[in-house]
Amino acid sequence: MQKYLGLAIGILFAGYWIIKNIRRVKPQDLKNVPTGVSRWTYLIVGLFFLIGPFILTIAFERLMKEVEHELNWVKSTGFVTEHVAAGTHKGRTTYRARFHFQTSPETGQVDHEVLDPASQQNPPAISSSIKVLYDPSNPDNAKIDNTIDRWLVGFAMLTAGAFFLFFAAMAAIQIMKIQSLQTLARGSSVLTGAGHGRLLKTKKNFFLSLRHANSWRLIVEYTDLAGRKHITHSEPIWEYNPEDWTKPDIPVPLTIDRSNSARAWVRVEDYFKLCKQA
Repeated sequence: MQKYLGLAIGILFAGYWIIKNIRRVKPQDLKNVPTGVSRWTYLIVGLFFLIGPFILTIAFERLMKEVEHELNWVKSTGFVTEHVAAGTHKGRTTYRARFHFQTSPETGQVDHEVLDPASQQNPPAISSSIKVLYDPSNPDNAKIDNTIDRWLVGFAMLTAGAFFLFFAAMAAIQIMKIQSLQTLARGSSVLTGAGHGRLLKTKKNFFLSLRHANSWRLIVEYTDLAGRKHITHSEPIWEYNPEDWTKPDIPVPLTIDRSNSARAWVRVEDYFKLCKQA
């Protein structure tokens, strides 16, 4: 419990640091169509990077504990003798089952009565037969051997932690790609603004659609001076669906890297103005 408390405190401090420093992030703000990565996205992705490993740590510890019990503890049978109220959950009373069992003949058959450590809303019926798992070195350390209860929570937490970490990693990859485009756009000494491209489609970006704000990107095809075709993606366009204002027949203004024509920057604001004027 103390270990979990330490992890929780660490997450709180890390979250505070992210919130404090996120204000320094100044994403590109356009007057008409908000583009770039919002501060809330940085914050949520950062929190996901903290929450994911935290949940995975608890899940691995829980599963490893069950693996140890499976390998080293002894199985027996018993029966429920009593239901002990353990509190409420979502307005319903939960119970812990008191059960009776005998240790295996190999260790000497001894009667034991134990209160199951797990609480549940629908415990096994009184007098019903149950499977028991107990520590042979300390038979009073026993629990009901419910396969689903033992493994389901651990695997569910493992899945949730992996999802948080995967989502954060994919979003971080998208953000790094965007940052590289922003660096390209700022390097005016190696760029020319004479390029144009053709809008192929708009695409929603799932990994940057956070906090109820959807994110879209423009996918643009263009041809360099050597006649080679390339495809580039714009920065995320937030909240405003580009399908409502884009016009495929209007050329999309681009900024193209002179040293590498396969890299280009979509000038979203200029394209938006052209579409509105048409």
